[in-house]
Amino acid sequence: MRTITVVIGAGETRDVLLAWGAAGLLRPFLWWEEEEEGRHRVRRSDQEGEPVPLLDALAAVKYDRVRLLCLQTLTGSEIDSGSVALSLRIKDLVERHLGHGQRLSTVGVLVPSTGVAKVPSSVLSNRWDTTAVVVAQDGVDPLHTSREIHAAEDLAAHAALAVATIGGMWPGMDDAPFDDDVAGAGHQEPRVRLVRAHARALRGDGIAAELVRTILSYRRAPEWVALRANAVPAADPDGIVERALTEYLDGPGARVRRTPYSGRGRRLLRITPGQVLRLLRLFVLGRIPELREELGSVVVDGAHDRVRRFAQRLRVVAETGAVVGLDDRDLDMGTLPDLGVTKGTVDLARALLSDVARHARPGGFTAEWTRLRQLAFGLADAGGLPDGCAEPLSGARREVLAPAAISPAPPTSEKPLREWQDERPGSLLSGIGTRLLDDANAAKDAFLTALKRLREAPPAMYASFTLTRRLWWAWLVICVLAVIGIAGGLIAGFTERLDWSQAALLAGGAAGGFVVCSAFVMTYGLRLWLSDARGFVRLTTDYEDAHRAAEHEAAELIRLTTACAEYQEVAMTIAMVTHSGCGGAAMPTVTPVDLAALPRPWAFGVATAEIAPSTLARLTAIVGGRTFTGGWTSGLYAETVAKSMSALKFDRGLDKADPRPDPDTEPAARRALWTDLRKGLAEEILVGEIRAHVIDELPGQRLEELFPTVSPVDGEPTSVISFFTGLQGTSEGTFNTRYWNAGSGYRAVANATRVWLPEALGPDHTATSTPIGSPDLAEEPVTAHSARLDATPPIVWSDLALFACEPLIEESSVTEIVGDVG
Repeated sequence: MRTITVVIGAGETRDVLLAWGAAGLLRPFLWWEEEEEGRHRVRRSDQEGEPVPLLDALAAVKYDRVRLLCLQTLTGSEIDSGSVALSLRIKDLVERHLGHGQRLSTVGVLVPSTGVAKVPSSVLSNRWDTTAVVVAQDGVDPLHTSREIHAAEDLAAHAALAVATIGGMWPGMDDAPFDDDVAGAGHQEPRVRLVRAHARALRGDGIAAELVRTILSYRRAPEWVALRANAVPAADPDGIVERALTEYLDGPGARVRRTPYSGRGRRLLRITPGQVLRLLRLFVLGRIPELREELGSVVVDGAHDRVRRFAQRLRVVAETGAVVGLDDRDLDMGTLPDLGVTKGTVDLARALLSDVARHARPGGFTAEWTRLRQLAFGLADAGGLPDGCAEPLSGARREVLAPAAISPAPPTSEKPLREWQDERPGSLLSGIGTRLLDDANAAKDAFLTALKRLREAPPAMYASFTLTRRLWWAWLVICVLAVIGIAGGLIAGFTERLDWSQAALLAGGAAGGFVVCSAFVMTYGLRLWLSDARGFVRLTTDYEDAHRAAEHEAAELIRLTTACAEYQEVAMTIAMVTHSGCGGAAMPTVTPVDLAALPRPWAFGVATAEIAPSTLARLTAIVGGRTFTGGWTSGLYAETVAKSMSALKFDRGLDKADPRPDPDTEPAARRALWTDLRKGLAEEILVGEIRAHVIDELPGQRLEELFPTVSPVDGEPTSVISFFTGLQGTSEGTFNTRYWNAGSGYRAVANATRVWLPEALGPDHTATSTPIGSPDLAEEPVTAHSARLDATPPIVWSDLALFACEPLIEESSVTEIVGDVG
């Protein structure tokens, strides 16, 4: 049931109540502040700011009951005669605006100090449901002798205790003493009740906060965390890191490593018969330059020409040999983070691949980074490892690594990857990052070396063509001699200098000699050309290897620089999650309160308590086991990603179930996740999970188990049961005898006693009391309360010495009373 109390009364009492509320001893209430142009304004005790309209404050929450208390402290010198009329106006206003099922109770609370004389009639109203007159006695409990109330500060604290108890303002106190009491209303002669209040309050540091602090302190102890996951700390963490590093880079993460160019085997010279005939035809025709070009076309291909043309487009510094430009464009000489690679070198690699109609393999290492997270988290929390990575075992139990063996501590500010890795060079992520950076730099060096070879003049076939021309001249001489021989034979035959048989023999000999000599010359020439071609093949193969190495290393350079850029964000993310809770920055704190400095009457006892060490240890073990179970780090990462991406989904109008955005594939999502991690999102979720397990475990805990011993202010330590049940005392009391006048015989009217005790004391101690709600153990701080109220039955005001017997004014609903204290 939700209730709210609206208090009208003295400002000194308000200050006391606000101090108690700030210490967590009271639940929020409304205090009437002012009436402006017919509108009543109130201030809520737990909120800062300007006063708000009363009806606005009551309508903001669906309250089942509204309690209106008109408080008047009576000192005999200054009495506010307008409080009664004000309370009746507010009562009429609230009654007109109550919702269905809501109830209103109105109580007048009169708190006289000792020795009060002359009480005016304006302090009473027969329209109040109840009028409670608080006796001017202040005692530790009903069994102690009480003291009188004289000082103003004592009166304010005395009145605050009465208001808190009558108004049901103690946390967990759902029903107030006079919620359904209408005995004082409607009578021509007002009825009053004499009341006396006692209360006890226990304040301790929040149990949930204490458990969270304790668990987070144990988070830095690898043995304790390992035991929660049914694992043991690694006996040889360096060995496990080295093995995991090798297994990952050789298996699930192999694609993030560099693949050096392996070169090609020796190339064979392939020539077709048609090409041989073309070479011989060009030789016969004496077209030696064309012969050289034809032979070169047999050896090289179009890619060779494209690479040669690309090399010619480079601008190089002659002194250093460094490439500084491509065509008319200067290369960006800015260095990529953590790498000895300039941005211009990467641009040069892209230009080379584009020029030879090739493309680098696309970046994006989603699968590799997912398996890396699985490996890092699994080694830290005994969760599953990716395929290809063996589980480290000690007997039948898993071995786990401390966060420092997984990665260096997350940086507090932007820091280069290599500098961050150097803080913990032996960790898993540092080892992987170092190899990635080294691979990228090696790819850069290999690429620039290949470019340097390409800039050199390509091999050419010049050495054998001088001899070829001489062979052609020799063959030409043979042709001339053969023509002369054949012509001489024919002429000799026609002139009959030789008979035809001799002439034919001469001509045939010349022709035969021509054929034999031509065959010899051409065979020798062909052999010479092919020998030179084979040598040229070897030179061209080296040049082509440089060309292919440049292409390969260009692609590797682009791929690895992309991997390094992604890895920095991935590694930092893994480090943030793995180290969550290790720094203690997220530990909740409770603002200390000096209970001894609080203004309070003797009847309001307060005490402090700390959770029992044995109970703390048991709850810590239970909650720690639920939090740090196997695979808890992976679960924490998943929850962190879900919460971080929910804001992006909202901004982009995406459905909650939409898998986008994904930080593994989208740089913007990855940056958003990193920003949230820097703000402590992972630690916030971890603390929230611990609190959730704590709250699940705390219900049903009894106060004597949590706080076996309490320390009352200005008192000796005692048991929590004695502290709270000490208010029970006896139900009989004679506190009201001196308030009767002589005419009524100073009667000792038996009072009704009502005691509220915390439910958390158990039924053995609360069977004869009204249970007050158990303390909310998740609150910070934890407070538990007990209260006692002694009240007489309704008494006619004229029977009390506090009020003189005077006739009532019938025109007014307020009775005029003047009297002396008896």
